[in-house]
Amino acid sequence: MKIKKFILPVMGIVLIAASLPVTNIAADSEKNLQAGIAALYPNDAGISGHPDVIIADNFDSYSQMPDLRGIWSTVNEDHMNLCNEPENTVGTGQSLQLNIPEQNIERYTGLDLYLPEKQDTVYIRYYQKIDESYAIGNTVSNHNGGSISGGYWTCGDDSGPGICSNGTNKFLADLQSTQSTEFDGHSMMVYTYHPDMRYNDICPIPEMNPTPRGQQYADHLYPDGEVMPWTYWKGDYGEDFIPRPKFNIELGQWYCYELMLKTNTPGQRDGRLTAWVDGEIIMDFGNMRFRDIADLQIDLVGFTFGCASSPTNTKSWFDNIVVAKSYIGPVAADNQDAGIKELKEELLGINSNAGSSFDADANGIANVFDLVYVKKDLLSNLPSVPTVYADFEKGPSQYFHASDGWTNGSVFDCVWRGKNAFFADGALNLTIDEEPDARYNYSAAEYRTYDFYHYGYYETSMQAIKNDGVVSSFFTYTGETDGNPWDEIDIEILGKDTTKVQFNYFTNGNGGHEYFHDLGFDASEGFHTYGFDWQPDSITWYVDGEAVHTATADIPVTPARIMMNVWPGTGVDGWLNPYDGNTPLTAKYQWVSYDESLH
Repeated sequence: MKIKKFILPVMGIVLIAASLPVTNIAADSEKNLQAGIAALYPNDAGISGHPDVIIADNFDSYSQMPDLRGIWSTVNEDHMNLCNEPENTVGTGQSLQLNIPEQNIERYTGLDLYLPEKQDTVYIRYYQKIDESYAIGNTVSNHNGGSISGGYWTCGDDSGPGICSNGTNKFLADLQSTQSTEFDGHSMMVYTYHPDMRYNDICPIPEMNPTPRGQQYADHLYPDGEVMPWTYWKGDYGEDFIPRPKFNIELGQWYCYELMLKTNTPGQRDGRLTAWVDGEIIMDFGNMRFRDIADLQIDLVGFTFGCASSPTNTKSWFDNIVVAKSYIGPVAADNQDAGIKELKEELLGINSNAGSSFDADANGIANVFDLVYVKKDLLSNLPSVPTVYADFEKGPSQYFHASDGWTNGSVFDCVWRGKNAFFADGALNLTIDEEPDARYNYSAAEYRTYDFYHYGYYETSMQAIKNDGVVSSFFTYTGETDGNPWDEIDIEILGKDTTKVQFNYFTNGNGGHEYFHDLGFDASEGFHTYGFDWQPDSITWYVDGEAVHTATADIPVTPARIMMNVWPGTGVDGWLNPYDGNTPLTAKYQWVSYDESLH
């Protein structure tokens, strides 16, 4: 039987049970759907050893400012110092204090890091507090947060501030607060250079176009979709964009910020910007274009504080900075013992207030615990959550996006439409519908990850479509469009007989491994779990946690995207039966998980 997980994000551990029902304790709809790297490292201890972490710095190891140059590429020592005041640090130890004197000229201070290797996706997490004395007026420039960029200072005359991004020279995203007459308080936004930024000469209302200045400073992207300049003209962030309320910070208060920039595939608008505060998503922009050439990658991160003028001496503090290739999350508390006690109590039905004991020799509790769970001393070797976990009951996932506007051709009698993937009734809905475009008979839906994943356990909870001629699926795939060989692992439920499931796989384009399994139930009448464990020498498929089929020959080797789709077939009547044109037809998916540690 496939082992299952009880997920306790608050305590940062996972307990593994062999026979108890599965409980997914998911995050709030506005929160990230996966506990991050930090959940594995209470108080960030040892976090720099994680394979996805590029650097981690809590500033505790430094005795003098020049020591920072052992990690950081640029250190403005004249306007910063180490600080050990308890109220101005996160936890214990030191923070980095950045200082801006009273002045009427533009001045900034901060840290920069040129990445050891360029990246296509980067996350930066940092704690920051801005002093209550920070006052920048209503019109002057200010930058006061963390940034991710490519080519911004390295592209010769096309680098630096005030120069438009053109797809080949640079891009930048700076998560910061702004003070403006248009927004109350210190409102969070992402200051962004990108090729589609609002140049002075492309305002959609011609009479409002000023004379071009030959340069343009970055767009200000706000959580609700407004963009400065021209806030009345909303940004186009794709069909899965969720407008969120503007988020104001309080001066004099610590916040945990995280910013993710995922560059787009050249020629496509699949880039993404996402920002979190204290572990909650505050803004998420899809449909982004940062570059037109693959060589333009992320090469620099920075942490900055300053403004064009300041009426008083002011300062800001940074602490617990982490730069990584996957989601990081806030610092995790070291409360594992309390979490284990709570979980024992909940799952074994024991009320500690009634006098029950959890001592190793009392009431047999330790013995029961050891039978059902992995021993506590092994927990440090386990990840706290799946590598990817998307709970569609809570809405869109940052890891996935809907395919839109293209077709597979061949046996697929449809075009993928983003609008056919939507969230309702506590699930992701993938729908086959009529298609007004005469080139195709039908529209269908596909949901896929941005990133590629390798060996591990993949699983979903789904309810399939019952109708001749259609397929409901869960699979991994990569191929020529990704610059890879065609490798694929399939779970497909054919609408002609939803009491069976078909398993298959392709290695470098070679298939022919179809296997049908009798489910013992109708997959169209309710949700069931379907998964597979992909290893270098085998694939084992699971239904409702039970292993039902294993393949051991010619196993795929190429990392692939996680995908789900529904579609009507053409020219494959012997396989699917003829499709009768019935629409709309909808398959539902409650959640998807991938865990590279479960195999």
